[in-house]
Amino acid sequence: MKKFLAIALTLCMLLSSVVFVSAEEAQVGVVATVPVSNCEDGAGFQNGEVTTEIKSEGTAAQKWSFAAGEIPFPSAMFTLKLDTPVDASGMNRFAFDFYVSNAAALTDVDFFLELTSGGTCDVEEFCPTRSFDELTADKTLKDGWNTCYISIEGAGGCDFTRFNYFRFFQTAAFTINTDLVVCIDNVRFENYIPEPEPEVAGIENHKFFVFNAATEDNYLVRTNAGTNGDRRFSDANFETVYKYTITNRYSVNKITWTAKLGAQLLLQISQDDQNYTTFFAYEWVDGEKESQGVGAAVQTFDLTEYVDLAANPNIYIRIADAYPTHPDTGAGNGWGGAIYNTDEVVLTVEYSPLSDADLNAYEMYSDENSVALWGFNTDNGGFTLDKEDKTAGSASCIFTLGRASGFTLPAPVDGTGMDTLTFDFYISDLALFDVKFGNTGLELTSSGACDNS
Repeated sequence: MKKFLAIALTLCMLLSSVVFVSAEEAQVGVVATVPVSNCEDGAGFQNGEVTTEIKSEGTAAQKWSFAAGEIPFPSAMFTLKLDTPVDASGMNRFAFDFYVSNAAALTDVDFFLELTSGGTCDVEEFCPTRSFDELTADKTLKDGWNTCYISIEGAGGCDFTRFNYFRFFQTAAFTINTDLVVCIDNVRFENYIPEPEPEVAGIENHKFFVFNAATEDNYLVRTNAGTNGDRRFSDANFETVYKYTITNRYSVNKITWTAKLGAQLLLQISQDDQNYTTFFAYEWVDGEKESQGVGAAVQTFDLTEYVDLAANPNIYIRIADAYPTHPDTGAGNGWGGAIYNTDEVVLTVEYSPLSDADLNAYEMYSDENSVALWGFNTDNGGFTLDKEDKTAGSASCIFTLGRASGFTLPAPVDGTGMDTLTFDFYISDLALFDVKFGNTGLELTSSGACDNS
C-alpha cells in the first residue's frame, strides 16, 4: 500500500505540473492587433490610388506606380493621415502588407519609415531608415505580396497612444529599368510574442533604446547632451556616458558595440571612467560638408583590444564632439557626436563558456570582489562553490567540517606591513560546533603544505 500511495502521489505531482502551465505562458506569434487602415477606400491617403485588382485581403488596396527611369528624391511612396488617432498601447510592432511587381528594383534602396503623433511629417516622429528587405521576416523582399513589420518597442519620438500619421520616402534618388507597381494593404499595429529562443552559450548581450527610461537608465551614467527629435547630440564639451558591467568576463573572445551614430563623432572607452582611449574620431575633411561630420548610420565597433575584463568587469563608452571648435576659426561649430533612438544600442560579448572548475580558477584569490575554490583541498574538506550565500563578491566556499581542510594559493602573497589575517566565517550551529570541535587550529604556512614553515 505504501508503494502504491507513493506512485499515486508522484503521478499527481506530475499532472499538477502540467495543469498549472497557463495558456498565456504558451502564447506565441501575433496575440493582439490594432487596425490602422484597410486601405480599401483610400481614406486619409495623400498619394496613390485605390486598386481592387491587387490586394492582400478585403476588397482593395492602395497602389502607387513608378515609370522606368530615375525616381527623384524626395519622393513619398505612401502617406497616410488619420482623422482619428489610433491608440497602440501594448503593441510592440508596426506591420503592413506590401506588394511589389519587381523586388529587384528596390534592392539596396533605403527608405525612411516615418511614424508620428503630430498629424504631419517631422513632428513627434519615430523615423528609422530601412530597406524593404529588412522589414520582412526572412530579410528578403519577393515579387508579389510581402508581410513587413518594424519593432516600436522602446521607440521614442512618437507617442503611440495617439498615432495619426505615417509615410515612406527614400533617402536618395534611385534608378529603375522597368515600370514598377507597389501596393500597401492591411496597415496595423501588432503585439507579437516570439518563440522562446534557446539559450545560446557564449553570447552576452546588453541592449537599450535611447530615450527609453526602462532600458537606457540601466546603462546611462550621465549626459548633458542636447536632444533633437530622434537623437541625443553632444556639442562642444558636452558628453553622454554609458556603463556596461560584464558577467562573463574571464574567457572573452570578442566585444562589439553597435549603435546608430552620426555628426562630428568622438567615441572613447574606459574601464574606470577616468582614463579614456579614443576608438573612433571623425576626421575633418575640407569641402565635404565638414560641419555635419559623419552621416547617420548604424555602425559596429570591435572593442576587444581596448579592455581587460579579467581585471575589471566595467566598460564605459563616452560620446562627445570630435571638434568642439572650428579647426580654423576656433569658434564653436555645433554638430557634436549624435546617438539615435531609431535603432537598438547593443553591446555583445562573445565568450567561451566555462565549467565551474574553470571559472573558479579564473576568479583569483586576490580579487577582493570574489571568492574562489581554486586551491582549496576538495578531497579532505569537501569544498563547493556557493553562489547564493555569500558576504561579498560572486560566491563563497561552503563545506561540512569533519576532517582537516586546507587551501594552497596558486602564487605566494606578500603580507609585508600587514598585521592581521581576516576572513568571513559562517557557522550553521555554534553550540554544536563548540561541542564537537573544541579548540580548532588555524595553520598559516609559507611552504605550500601543512606542518612546514
